Parts: sequence; C-alpha cells; structure tokens
Amino acid sequence: MEDVLTKLRATLGDIVALKKGGDQTSGSIQSESMNGALLLVDFKQANREAYEGVQHLKEETHGIKIQLDQAHLQLQNLQYQKSYFAKEIRSCNEFVSAFTDKQIDMLPVEEFMQKAPKEFTQDADGKPLDGHNLTLKRLAYELDERKELCQTLEELKTRKKALADSVAGKRKLLNGLGSQLSQLKKATLPLQQHLEVPYTQAAKQKRLTNLLPASLYILYSQLLAVKEAFGEPIEVVIVGRASEAETFNRKLEAGQKSVASDEQEKGEDDADEEDFRRSRKKRARVEKEKEVVDLMQVHPLVVELKLVPEALHIRFEFLPQLRIVCAETLSGDETTLINLFPGDAGIVSPNTANSLLSTQLSFEHSKKRPFKWVQQLSGLDFLPTVPPALFARSAEAAKEGAPTAASVSAAVEEHRQQRRVRAVLAAVRARNAAQSTLK
Repeated sequence: MEDVLTKLRATLGDIVALKKGGDQTSGSIQSESMNGALLLVDFKQANREAYEGVQHLKEETHGIKIQLDQAHLQLQNLQYQKSYFAKEIRSCNEFVSAFTDKQIDMLPVEEFMQKAPKEFTQDADGKPLDGHNLTLKRLAYELDERKELCQTLEELKTRKKALADSVAGKRKLLNGLGSQLSQLKKATLPLQQHLEVPYTQAAKQKRLTNLLPASLYILYSQLLAVKEAFGEPIEVVIVGRASEAETFNRKLEAGQKSVASDEQEKGEDDADEEDFRRSRKKRARVEKEKEVVDLMQVHPLVVELKLVPEALHIRFEFLPQLRIVCAETLSGDETTLINLFPGDAGIVSPNTANSLLSTQLSFEHSKKRPFKWVQQLSGLDFLPTVPPALFARSAEAAKEGAPTAASVSAAVEEHRQQRRVRAVLAAVRARNAAQSTLK
C-alpha cells in the first residue's frame, strides 16, 4: 500500500509539474491521469485488503479470547474443586468417630492377599499388583465387603422389625387376656360358691392383705388363725379398693417425708424466732378447725368380722393419724361392744399421745370406738397413764379405798384375757346373748 501511495504521489507530482511547465499536451497529462487512476484503483484494492486483514485479525482475536475465557472458567472450576476437596479432606481428618481407626481401617496387605479373590489381588495378565493399583483394589474389596455388611444389617433390621411386630401382637394378646380372665373369673363365681372353693375371693384378699397397715394385718391374721385352728364359726374379710389403698399409702409416706423436712427447716430458722412464732400461731389458727377431721381420717381398707350363728357384724378401722384401731357394730345393738371388759367404754383414746394432738378428741358420740381389747388384738400396747407400782398392796390401804394386790392381779389377768381372740369372741357372744334375752 505504501508503494502504491508513493507512486500515486509521484504521478500527481508529474501532472502538477506538466501543468506548471506549460506543457498543455493532452496526451501527456491524460497518460499520467490514467496512471494515477490505475494507482488509485490499486490503492483502493490495497485498502480493502488491509481492512479485510484487520477483520480477520479481529475474528482470530475474538476466538482466542473465547478460548481464554473458557480456560479461565475451567481454572476457576478446578480451584473450586480443589478447595472443596481440601475442605472434605480436612473434615475427614477432623471427624471424631465412635470407632477407632483400627476398627474401621482397611485390612492389612498380608490379610488382604489371603482373603481377597484373585480378581482383587492380580491384574488382567495375572501378575501381582503393587503401588496405586493395589490400593485401588483394596478399596474396591473394602467397598464390596461393607456393602455386604450393610445388606446384612438391613436384613437384621427387617428381622428385628418383624420380631418387634410379633412381640407387639403377643403383648396386645396378653393385655386383652387380662380382661378375658377377669370375665372368666366373674363367670366362675357361682361355680366357686357352689363348690365352696372361693379362689377369686382368696386371690383378692391376698392382694389386699399386702396393703393393710401393720395393726390391721395383725388383727386379721389372728382372727384368721383362730378360725383355722379352732374352727370358730366366723368370717373374716378385708373390704376396700386396692387402688385407693395404694394411693392413700403413697400420700401417707409423702406426708411423713414432708413433716420431716418441715422440722428440719424449722430447726434451721431458729435465728428468726419472732417470725417463727407468728407463723406457728397463724398455722395453728388455720388448722384448729380441721385438726379433728384430719385426725379421724380412716384407712381405705377395713377388716370385717362376722359371727355366723349370732349374725353379728363388726368392723375394724385404722386411724393413721392417731395410730389406733376402732371397732363398731354394723348389725345388732350398738352397745354390744361397750364395756365388753370392765372399764373399757372406748370413749377415750388408749394412746396417751393423742391427747396432746387435740383437746377436742372424743369418741363418746361416735359409733366406732377405740376399745382397749381391739388395740391388744391389733398388736398395739400403749403404756398406762398411771404406773402399776402406785397401787396399794396392804389391807390398811384397801380400807381407805385403794385397790389391793389381789384386785391388781385380777385386773392383770383380765388384761391378759383381752389379748386372746377366743376370749374376746366368747365375751362378744355372751354379751349378744344377754342382750337378746333382755329383749
């Protein structure tokens, strides 16, 4: 292009020189003009070729730029994968497993060569493996082994689920069996009564026996022993609900624990004696109205005694707060048990400690009374208010109205009689017969 441009400039210079030299010959100027036109055509052709060359270079540059962008994107992808793999490797290194590396590590090479099949220990040509290929084969073998272990685990889980379903079905059957057995027991009650084999009643009584308080348990066992040993015509049963007795016993135990904790806290708060006195007075005022009701609370289970020929029905109840046993007649005369033994009207609690709990405590207008002989049959033996040593032993003291040694011995013998079940039953029958005669 530069050569054509130089020639074009020279031609134009010649034309200008001819015009200035006065050479107006048309042939010379025309010839130079023709050469200039041809050079101009060549110049345009060269310019077109240069433009096309620039376009071709731009296209090549664009293609190379696209390749560069793709390479840069691939580099970024590789860098991301590198950071991802580095993160995974770091998390694997920092992972704390429940198993040690020895427990989940691959098999040693020697053990692998012994246990693994030949396709894992040899290449396609039957030559032993080494290096990286050996590691890949070991990993493939471990993968197959662990897949088999996972399959075995799934089979065991399936078996476990089947066994759990079977156990659930059997448990459901057993749960329903209880109600069916209860219905069966109810259906066999007439047969048991006809054959005089009270199996259901005996089982219920045995369960209730374990829930009886200690005093009623002793009373029940003594009455039952007399019936079985001497053939006394009596019936002894425990009346009440087992669920109510269990709840009552739990509440009673919780109450005793709370009282113990209150006493401990009270001892720790002795520093503020004035506040303690105020709270005690306030608590005393609030509890004064309910103290008698709470003290007369009865255990849910009671023991009932039936004297068959006399048709006399006696109920024994235990008062946990007073720790005494009361008796009352459910049939016949209400005064049958009063003064069954001399001086035993049952108006005052035989437990001296009860008088300290409440001054309003009295059984004078109550149907149930804590007779002394009931306490003795229940294993409760309270100390007397006056010691026996104060009784007079001389005749001179007897003249003054004091009891003699003979009267004391008689009283002791009477006290011993009250402790015997048969003596009590005989006294009750005699009293009932006397009342029937008077009527």
